[in-house]
Parts: sequence; C-alpha cells; structure tokens
Amino acid sequence: MAQCKVGDCGLSVYSRGYCRKHWKPLPKNRKRAKAKKAAASEITKTLKVSPEEEAAAMRALLEEKKLELAERARNSYYGQLKRRDVLTFLKPAITSAQWKARFGDGKLEPEYSMPLYAPWHYVRPLKNANCFMAHQILFDVVSPQTSRRFVPSFCHQCWKVVVRPQSLAGLFALLELQLDHPYLAKEKEYACKCGIERRPTVFGGYGGYFYNNSFEAGMQCYRDVRRVVDETDRLGPDTPVIYKRACTEYELAIGPSHLWEPPSAEQLELEAAITDALVCNAPQQPMPQHLIDNVHRNWIEFAFFIGDKTYLEYTGGIPMIRPYTTYHDRDPWKDPPPEFDAVLSWEELEQRGFLQERGNANWNPPPPQRHDMGG
Repeated sequence: MAQCKVGDCGLSVYSRGYCRKHWKPLPKNRKRAKAKKAAASEITKTLKVSPEEEAAAMRALLEEKKLELAERARNSYYGQLKRRDVLTFLKPAITSAQWKARFGDGKLEPEYSMPLYAPWHYVRPLKNANCFMAHQILFDVVSPQTSRRFVPSFCHQCWKVVVRPQSLAGLFALLELQLDHPYLAKEKEYACKCGIERRPTVFGGYGGYFYNNSFEAGMQCYRDVRRVVDETDRLGPDTPVIYKRACTEYELAIGPSHLWEPPSAEQLELEAAITDALVCNAPQQPMPQHLIDNVHRNWIEFAFFIGDKTYLEYTGGIPMIRPYTTYHDRDPWKDPPPEFDAVLSWEELEQRGFLQERGNANWNPPPPQRHDMGG
C-alpha cells in the first residue's frame, strides 16, 4: 500500500499521495469554500432581525394565540351560556327594583310606572319605541358588562331637535307650541317633551325635545321647529335650537356620535336575548293632571332657584321667599321696603326639604323602573 509523501508518517495515502492528516484541498477547492462561506454570511445577515422586530413578532404571535383562545372559549358550552344568561346581565336592575318572573313563560316583568317628581312634561310619547329598554336596561345595565360598551341598535336611528328656552316664560311658550301649534302639534304630531334640566352635563336650565326616527326626518323637523321658534314670542331667533343624535349620556360615555361603530353581530344577538326575556309592552298613556301640576310647580320653584325673574309671572308678582332686609341701598329704619307676602312660608320650606338642600325632598331622580323618553 502506498505511503504518505510527507515525512515518514507511515499513514496510508488518502488522496493525491497525501494521508488524511496532511491532505490539503487544491486551490480551486479553497475558492469554492470561501464562496460558500461568503454566501452563508449573506444569508445569516439577511435573516438577522433587530430586538424590536423580534419583540413585535412575539407580540403578534401572542395576540394571534389570544384571539384563538378567545374564540375557543366563546364557542365552548360555558361561553354560550355566558351569552345566553340574561339573568346575570339583568341582576343589577332586578335586585334594585320590583321585578318578577311571571308564571307560564318565565319572562321577567318590570314594574312599569309613570315617573313621579320628574322634570318633564311628556306631551306626546314616541311610537314603537321603548326607551326604558334601550337606555336604562341595555345601555346602563347590560353594556358595561360586555367587552365593549355599546349604543343600543335602536338608538342609532334616534334623531333629536333640542330647543333651549332662556327663561321660564320661554319654557311655557315652548310647551304651548308642543301642545297646540297647528303645524308642530296637529299636522306633524312630533313626539316631544319639555322641562327643566337638572343633569349637570347639560348646559342650560330648560329644554324641549322633538324626536325622529331617521336623519332626513330629523332635518325636516329641525327646519320646522327653527321657523316656528323664531316666530314665537318669549322665544325668538335668540333661542338656541340644535340637532343631535340619541341621548347625551351615550356621547359622554362612548364619544362623538358620528364615530359610533355600527352594532356588531354579538351585540344584536345579546339585545335579542335580553328583549326576548323581558315583558316589553310598557304602557304609554297621557300624563294625568295631578302629575302635570307637580311638574309645573317644580318648574316655577326651579326658576326661582336659578335667579330667573320670569317666575314672578306665575306667582302673581309675589316673591317665592320674603325678600331680605338690605342696608346698602336704604336705611330700613327710615325707609323700610314695601311689605310682601311670600309664596312659601317657613313651614312649607321645611316640608319641601328646601332648608337642607334645594329641592332635596322633592327632586330625587325617578326610580330606575320608570318608562321615559331620553334626553
């Protein structure tokens, strides 16, 4: 057997006369190896990513995994139960009001009632609408328990024209328009209400609302109301009239109404389940006179509280409270002010709760089970 040419290593020839220990590639083999190394280096350089890119890729992977797990959980039996378990969604409302599950179909029946001590004179109710269900149940109770708070689907097509009278006299003038104007009340018959604004999120002391179920109908209503208000004494062109969408509380909680997302399939499914579980035929009847009397009395007292002197037009010119004795403008011992009889006595002030807090005894928000038109 041939031996290695290098020294006397005594090893067998491997290739070209050299053993494995002393064999060296030919020059062309060295070039080929160098080229392979360079190519591998380029590939490594191309595949190498920054730490930020690695983190972004990891986040995307985790998000994909999270969505996959959420979908699995949603499609599980427990996930289906969560979506259909309307009793849990409605528990805050059920435990705070007089609700019952009636015999036969087991539907939950709220105790519908006319609102007591409300700030509104309800002139004409909305037809084919259930604001109690939409606002006080779906929005106030149900939507905070979901992954994304939503505006009830019905309310996406609620368009309101709002009038802001600047005085109590203007409010009563607006009431007359809503009750008996030949165009607004008799020909158009707009659903409407008016009253005092006690909500701290509303700018202004008085408000009147006209309701519509489409954008086009609302725009026509705005033009009608604006024209009539401009022509009415105690209102006129200086009275603000605005056009808005759905309830003010929705915008404050979710954002500008033109950016609301349309109802999702999950929302519609949940709304259908809630609606199917409730007795929704809330009665819509005219306000009886004794409720109207209380509302109008509250209007007049509210006007006094906020310094609106037009309240005197409804008290025979007699102040609500006996005026103070003042000293900056006269000497009361030499030039006493004229004596006035006050509308409210000290005993009445105590009875009405005005001494503890303005209207505290008579101005509490109505109970949650009321049926109401939103603002």
